[in-house]
Amino acid sequence: MKTTTTVLGIGLTMALGLGAAACQKDREDSAEQAVPSAEPKSAAVDPNLAKAVAAASASQPGAGPAAQGEGPPPSGVFGPGQADQKIKRDAMPLITVGALGGTPKVSLAARQPQPGGKHSAAVQLSLQVGASRTPLFNFGLSLEAAKPKPKDDTQVGAAAGTPPGVEVLARIMASEIDATQASRVPEHERKMVAKLKGGGVRFRTASDGASTGFSVEMAKGADPGLQHTVDALAEVLSTIALPVPSEPVGPGAYWMVTSRDTVAGIDAVTYRMIKVEKVQDSRVVLEMDVKRYAASSAIDPRGVPPDLGSVELARFQATGKGTLVLQPGVLLPVDGRYSSELSAFASAAKAPGQHLPIAQIRLTVQVGTAGAKPALQ
Repeated sequence: MKTTTTVLGIGLTMALGLGAAACQKDREDSAEQAVPSAEPKSAAVDPNLAKAVAAASASQPGAGPAAQGEGPPPSGVFGPGQADQKIKRDAMPLITVGALGGTPKVSLAARQPQPGGKHSAAVQLSLQVGASRTPLFNFGLSLEAAKPKPKDDTQVGAAAGTPPGVEVLARIMASEIDATQASRVPEHERKMVAKLKGGGVRFRTASDGASTGFSVEMAKGADPGLQHTVDALAEVLSTIALPVPSEPVGPGAYWMVTSRDTVAGIDAVTYRMIKVEKVQDSRVVLEMDVKRYAASSAIDPRGVPPDLGSVELARFQATGKGTLVLQPGVLLPVDGRYSSELSAFASAAKAPGQHLPIAQIRLTVQVGTAGAKPALQ
């Protein structure tokens, strides 16, 4: 069963449920002060993400007149049609290489899983929505590349409008609360988490690791209340499945990835700046900075209290940072950690001049190979 969750499902109703207090001007002001400006500091090409994003936004291939000379929107929300000038919805991520680095160099290309093949991965995540924090979830995954159908290949798929690459299912083989916290979670809730087994995240991956089309499949019998946790898993996978240059890279190499993703139910343009810190025993240690911009001001009306009238996204801020270890021939990092923060504010027709906080989300992640002890601490 494929499902989607809007940002309303995990933040808007809760935020608006604060009632009049959430609409008070002093609370609005203090909340917005806590969110840094999304406006980049410079438009020069540099490994620094804020600067590189501004440059890429102004010079992305195919950008129209409205995009030329303009950096990302200060509000964090693109105007009508602007996001499509950066990258189309469901398009494969774009990679812009700044430098290939020094020696030693390692080739990270050919990371696409082979059709019919499998490999395992592990993801540990914790999600905080507003003041509520989930326990640590441990997911054991099996990445399974689909076998091509008869008389079907990537060229046929591309001609039919399907993104190139192979279809991959990150199947949840194990789902549990981390042992350090399990004793503090009621048994019936631990059983609910265990029932996420059998679900997963489906997507398409190209030969360079570029991936798109992430969708969640909930296991039969899984509690819908845990949808947001599997959505967070999908967000993590879409972030750490990194496209890489076709040429070997070494220390000091850097490149930027532009993609169109769904984060907390919001359609977003994502910029990931990747820098190689070191190469050790054929493994490549990367530093990753992430910055996201909402593709439009549209908000799904489901869950919006009717007395507010129409609601639009007014401000959006989403950033992330991580250290990841890549190994040749393996799609997902074999080790690493990542954290992100997201804040979103809406404007309502019947609350003029006010920005209502609709989402405050923090995500912390540890990734690796199932059964292996993390090397990064």
